[in-house]
Parts: sequence; structure tokens; C-alpha cells
Amino acid sequence: MGGGGPRGGPPAGAPPPELLEDRGVLVPPAAPEALADGIARLLDDRALAASMGAAARAWAWKNLDMEAVTEEHLGMYQRLLAARRGR
Repeated sequence: MGGGGPRGGPPAGAPPPELLEDRGVLVPPAAPEALADGIARLLDDRALAASMGAAARAWAWKNLDMEAVTEEHLGMYQRLLAARRGR
């Protein structure tokens, strides 16, 4: 996703946050025709593909930044330790 290309894939339950409509094409599982239609849609509409790619890149830079991910994990470990100490 950080490479700037739109993504496609099957949703499993709720769509993952990194695959929302403005950043990729969601298709039902085990639906190769729907996947082909989604790919064709992106190939036919290069502006849409570029827009989704840019949105995906922006999301990745914001949410997958090493410092942000490290801070998120550190916070999780701190909460786990605090909960364990509170037993």
C-alpha cells in the first residue's frame, strides 16, 4: 500500500481499515468475476486508480510510520504491564 497503488481483495466480515473504498476495490470472496470487474474498473479509469493509489499512500505514511507503530506497540505493552500489576 505504501507503494502508491490501489489495492483489491475480498472483504472478510468488516473491511479492514486499510482497504476502504477511497483506497481500493473490495470484492466478495470467491468471486473471480467481481475481482476481474474491479481490476477492469481501475484499468479503465486511470484517474480513479491514481486517486486511490494516492489515498492509499497517504494512509500508509500516516498509519504505518515506524515511529507511530512503535509508539502504538509501546502503549499496548505499558497497558498490559499496568493491568498485570493491578491484579
